[in-house]
Amino acid sequence: MKKMIENGLGISFLQRNIVSKELESGKLVEVPLLLALPTTPISLLFRKHVPKDIRTVIIETANSLFNEELG
Repeated sequence: MKKMIENGLGISFLQRNIVSKELESGKLVEVPLLLALPTTPISLLFRKHVPKDIRTVIIETANSLFNEELG
């Protein structure tokens, strides 16, 4: 995913510690979250055979994080 955004293939939601060097060097730029959420679709990627209860926790956690950001 990181290499794809470095090559200009789109926008991603990554942890800052994963892209800190690229942000500091200017190779990547940060898009403010509140501006990006309403117009940018967000996809969660996980293994195909993740048990349903774990998949549910992943999705609920993601929803919770985004709801906190939106206030």
